[in-house]
Amino acid sequence: MKSVRRLFVVVAAVGLVAAASPVAQACFCICYPYRPLEVWEDHVEVVIRDQLCTKTYRVVFRNPNPHGVQGATIYMELERGAKVENLVVTWGNRRLQADILEADEAKKLFEEALKKGVSPALLESYGQNLIRIQMPRVGPKAKVQLELSYTTVLESQNGLVRLQLPNTKPKGLTSPIQHASVRVRLHSSRPVKNVYSPTHPIRFEDSDQAELVVVWDEKQVRPQHAFVLYYQQDPSPVGATLLAYRELDEDGYFLLMLSPTLGRQGEKLRGQALPKDVVFCVDTSGSMLQEGKLQQAQAALRYCLQHLRPQDRFNLVQFNTRVKQFRPKLVPATQENIQAALQYVDSLRARGGTAMAEALQRSLHMLEEQKPRRVRMIFFSTDGYPTIGLRDPDKLLKQFTKSNTQGVRLFVFGQGMDVNTRLLDLLALQNRGSAEYLLPQENLAQKIRHYFDRVGTPLWSSLQVEFDSAAGVTDLFPQKLPDLFAGQQLILVGRFRGVGPVRVKLRGQGLQGPQELQYRVELPEFTEEEHLAFVGRVWAGYKVDALLARLRASGKPDEKLIDQITYLAKRFGIVTPYTSFLLAQGPQVRPTNPPFAPGPGPVPRPLLLRRNVLEQLQREVGPPPGAAAKAAQFRNARALNALRQRLAGQGAAGAVDAAVAELSEDQADRGAAPVPVQQVGRITFFNRQGVWYDNRFPGTKVKPKQVRIGSPEFLALLRKHPRLAKMLALGNVVLQIDGTWYHFLPQKPAAK
Repeated sequence: MKSVRRLFVVVAAVGLVAAASPVAQACFCICYPYRPLEVWEDHVEVVIRDQLCTKTYRVVFRNPNPHGVQGATIYMELERGAKVENLVVTWGNRRLQADILEADEAKKLFEEALKKGVSPALLESYGQNLIRIQMPRVGPKAKVQLELSYTTVLESQNGLVRLQLPNTKPKGLTSPIQHASVRVRLHSSRPVKNVYSPTHPIRFEDSDQAELVVVWDEKQVRPQHAFVLYYQQDPSPVGATLLAYRELDEDGYFLLMLSPTLGRQGEKLRGQALPKDVVFCVDTSGSMLQEGKLQQAQAALRYCLQHLRPQDRFNLVQFNTRVKQFRPKLVPATQENIQAALQYVDSLRARGGTAMAEALQRSLHMLEEQKPRRVRMIFFSTDGYPTIGLRDPDKLLKQFTKSNTQGVRLFVFGQGMDVNTRLLDLLALQNRGSAEYLLPQENLAQKIRHYFDRVGTPLWSSLQVEFDSAAGVTDLFPQKLPDLFAGQQLILVGRFRGVGPVRVKLRGQGLQGPQELQYRVELPEFTEEEHLAFVGRVWAGYKVDALLARLRASGKPDEKLIDQITYLAKRFGIVTPYTSFLLAQGPQVRPTNPPFAPGPGPVPRPLLLRRNVLEQLQREVGPPPGAAAKAAQFRNARALNALRQRLAGQGAAGAVDAAVAELSEDQADRGAAPVPVQQVGRITFFNRQGVWYDNRFPGTKVKPKQVRIGSPEFLALLRKHPRLAKMLALGNVVLQIDGTWYHFLPQKPAAK
């Protein structure tokens, strides 16, 4: 789970007696014997008018104590460099006293708190300015709402604006926030493009009061990332935004966003959409009678047919033991044809076997006609394995991909657990589409509706992106670029060697024929901003997914591919069903001459991680599995698909953490256990037996120097290296500083 994160440090005025908790809480009460106040709900309203930004926070606190808390002070993190105006804090009808502590004064407050034994999770906000708020009495078990608002100006760099909401809570939080949300109303006199949150899965809402409304809303939230939002102001037809991260003397990572105009100004682009040719290919075998699957497929078809545009063409193909079609060839989306197709959908009946290969070939044959400037796509749904005709999955895959000479996009929907997920995944990935897997109780109509709405208005097809040779771009993903749709944006990631300004060309086919745009972007020699480190991890997620696709397509244990997968998974903490060994908490067998040997506690071993990859591969390419194995493969496919979609959409930086959380759900008492993988800046940490290890730690080859958290030596290192504060906030951590390995030990318990 993810959340906007602001750090509220609650200090009661009844005495500064250390009452440290081994796990960071929602608020930190540096008093004894009270428990800290909890952040119960957390809601943020943001209004931006051409970079003038007003933020309003509404936070509900709950006092879990059977006693009232009197005279508390809240410290709220304030984003770095913010120029605050009109700061107002209210509690009901009362206006509360509030002032701002500069970073140096705030550092002293944190250091004094650490000396007294408060959790190092406070260091999440070390080096930031703080807003200090005096609070009235909070009654026992009571809930109260604090409202805070202020105005600041957002900076713009070459038309790119970045909004960040400060930290709510440290990562050690055990109890979730009951409800959290962010709503951003964006007003702009210039066209808005590339609205992107690397941290949260945002959505857009229509509004008459703003050019664009961005929303994130979630319940039972466990914070992981500060909320970050980028947007670009650009008059060009397609805006381009480059985010780049590079460490000294290394190749860099970049994330390139391409977007048409969004919001109300972007609505007129829908009239410039390319026409599309669509074949709906639906399984009507006997198993579709179960659990209402045929009825769901019919509902999905009705929605799609009713939302075709007049310039589109379509056809329907149904398959069981035989393959049938609505019309001999594609027909225009006239009202007469759509009405006849709806009657055809109502007549569908489930019976017989599954002639999958023939149905796919017939659908593809309908789209062979070479009509210029039309986008071709197949929506394919099935609930089983091929049982009629060609049944070998590898031969079926090869046949379809080889026959697809016109670049037809294939969108696949697997219903239930009795599907060949490897076959469906590879059909989609090798044919510029995507795959979605639905549990028996899930609604196919809603899933297809979401996809059909997203791809309903293609603006450019056959996209190509070209960088100057001086950029030295390598490992560009996705390798086959999707189309550019109205209201959507396209994300590309890659690596670069060059430095300085370079030119990027974008080519594609639009309604008026071939299109080309050029952009100039800047590639850095070194990146100081740690908040851009997520770009490398997003690239690694794409790379691992592409390597896994190659490995799964070959069906053979390719040693080079497995080496790359295991290295990247460990280096960046990329957790998939194939690399889930990274989540292992227990003792592990020491391999012979390991490159990553055990240290003070068990750490991940490449040998066992490789075994994890091989075992998953063998299960997929083996004989048809039993029910339990099919269910496991289904869950794995859903997990891979979810990570793939998140990396390509909003919240990509939080996608890997979400995968970790979802694959950890079966752990006992998950709320009390630390997340076993954490990315802090550029470094991935693994938790083994309560200790966080920098993934580069060489194990028994080095004995780290032990330093107690809160000691004079700890504070001296913190002052010298304030950028490491977020890593030290993990607490019991093994970390390298200036070439020396340190083990930062928890504070000693206070004497009774």
